Amino acid sequence: MVSMDVKPNDVTFINALGASAALASLPHGMDIHSKVICYCLESQVLLGTALFTMYGKCGSIRNARRIFDNLLFRDLVTWNAMLSVYVLNALVKDAFALYEQMSGSNVIPDKFTYNTVLSACCGESDLEQGHQIHTDIIFYGIEIQAGIGTGLIGMYNKCGRVEAARKEFERQHCKDLALWNIMLAGYVQSNMATKAIQLYLEMVDSKIHPNEFTLTAVVCACSTLANLAQGKEVHIAVVDGGYETDNGVQNALVHMYSKCGNMIDAWNLFEKHYNHRDIISWNAMITGYAQHGYGKEALEVYHKMLKQEIKANDITFASIFSACAHVGLVDDGLEYFESMNRVHGIVPCFEHYAGIIDLLGKVGRVSEAKEFVNRIPIQPDVVMWKVLLGSCKVHNDVKPGNYVADRIVELDPESTLAYVLLSNIYASYEDVERIELDCLTEPSLCLQMKL
Repeated sequence: MVSMDVKPNDVTFINALGASAALASLPHGMDIHSKVICYCLESQVLLGTALFTMYGKCGSIRNARRIFDNLLFRDLVTWNAMLSVYVLNALVKDAFALYEQMSGSNVIPDKFTYNTVLSACCGESDLEQGHQIHTDIIFYGIEIQAGIGTGLIGMYNKCGRVEAARKEFERQHCKDLALWNIMLAGYVQSNMATKAIQLYLEMVDSKIHPNEFTLTAVVCACSTLANLAQGKEVHIAVVDGGYETDNGVQNALVHMYSKCGNMIDAWNLFEKHYNHRDIISWNAMITGYAQHGYGKEALEVYHKMLKQEIKANDITFASIFSACAHVGLVDDGLEYFESMNRVHGIVPCFEHYAGIIDLLGKVGRVSEAKEFVNRIPIQPDVVMWKVLLGSCKVHNDVKPGNYVADRIVELDPESTLAYVLLSNIYASYEDVERIELDCLTEPSLCLQMKL
């Protein structure tokens, strides 16, 4: 178009900037911006909004804000777009500050404004701000508008106030599927699985048809409770609704059957949807086998996964170490650990180190586990030391037990676990010494104990 000397207008540039934003291509966006400046169009509201939106989606926040501030006129759409830029880039404080600035500029927020700023509330520290926004919503009389309830419920869920979310849910006159789903997700994310299942049953009674998000959430709730009977009921609803080939639903079902110890149904479902398997599916099977003591089967699935050229991740290896611990394959587990970074490019984290400590400790290689902890490249946390102290207790290993207990007390002075386990180790050790002495003085007693 440019090469044919066709003069672009504001619509041309808006569309071109939208394409740059969709591709997150900052160089292309900046090139278009330079042409906008040449045509003296930068201060136009719609084009200016497209410009700072492009910069925002490309992560160039400073440029986005500069263009926003230089606009001669800002309407509600402009304010909402800048608010979205901050939320998109997880700049929560900036989003709240802009909302306050907007409120003081005689611009009346709409439903989109509130849902955007509510989505910025992502933790308990944002609850006070969330309350203030809720107060504003009530003041402007739009609390009962369709879509606002979803934002409010989501905000209370993310801020850890699930009961407040439920109260807001009950206030809604028209409960659509989105509203049910976000309340259900709140219960699942807050580990309130029983209430999640109860809500799902209420939803079914209300003749609301679940979708894949509903079913995935309620299957996860069944997994948490290891409620196989309810899980099978939901599986029937999955089949009836035609969602059995959905990856998220399928993975949730495989995990649910695995968590409930029904490895036959988990495997059958896993095999049935051969073409839809991803790393989450494979991990669900490996983890299921490992958690229920089928270490050999877990490792077989892992090797099948590698043959399918599925790339392992950190969850895979955490389960692999657990599987090796169950069947006592210590050297194999250590080899898998060495391959994590060298072959798969995965940097071990706390969970992996704890898995190796447990692996060594379970077979009595406590001193080796202690040496392993002391040479890892990160500062060992209290969980690692507690795993090791547990191994010291199992094998009545007093000397490393003392050392490990001291490390636990240093990291967590309020913990009583170190003292309890250490006292148990000493008690067991003294019992062994007493029994050995009795056997030396009274051989007949030792023979009776063996019998």
